Amino acid sequence: TQGRVAIGNIRSLLERMGASLADVVRTRIYVTNLRDLAGIAQAHREAFGDHPPASTLVEIVRLVRSDALIEIEADALIATPPEHEAQSRSQARSVAGRRRRASKN
Repeated sequence: TQGRVAIGNIRSLLERMGASLADVVRTRIYVTNLRDLAGIAQAHREAFGDHPPASTLVEIVRLVRSDALIEIEADALIATPPEHEAQSRSQARSVAGRRRRASKN
């Protein structure tokens, strides 16, 4: 259950950024008990389907919250939409120009 909640939290954050679980390229899963592996693997499979990201699972003694049994980290690659790419380059040039002018003063 905690694994599904953690993955749901990751999904929600990605969606707010305009991305999805399909953009996740790596997960790191920390568990306090490897006996929970079957349930964790099932939750991971349900979330990521037939093309799961690279994944590491590590058993640890405990997590900061005493009631937490699992923690999941996810790395996602999110492409910049083309309409934002030109704007980002323009803003970068603008900032670089301001820096040059500021350094001359």
